Amino acid sequence: MRLATHGLGDAVRRATSVRTIPKAWDPARVRHRAGATNGTVVLSASTRALRDWAIDLVLVGLPRWNWSDGSTYVELDYPANTGEVQLFENFTERVARAQAIRDELFPGRGHAELLIPERELVWAEVGRRAGATGAD
Repeated sequence: MRLATHGLGDAVRRATSVRTIPKAWDPARVRHRAGATNGTVVLSASTRALRDWAIDLVLVGLPRWNWSDGSTYVELDYPANTGEVQLFENFTERVARAQAIRDELFPGRGHAELLIPERELVWAEVGRRAGATGAD
């Protein structure tokens, strides 16, 4: 992702000196939204909220962030939670494992959209097998 926000570097340096995680809730953000259009993430908000979100997106990738099982996230549109950004270590490998497990669990449905419980089953199995092998 590339953020074109003038002064973002200075704002991130200031933020890292005073806080370790993004603010969970700010009343000024309530009327804003995050969504997707044609595969592109679209953030619609006030200038203040967009600047805060840009800082949050930079901070979430820092090593001291709350990484768990090779992933972390930040919610951009709390409390509606319509704008969660997730980061994964070894993303390509995880997806390859998920595709192999999907083919194993649901043979012949490689191009069919899975139901939510089926997708959850695939990712649960990815996690189970990763835990068994020590991967991730």
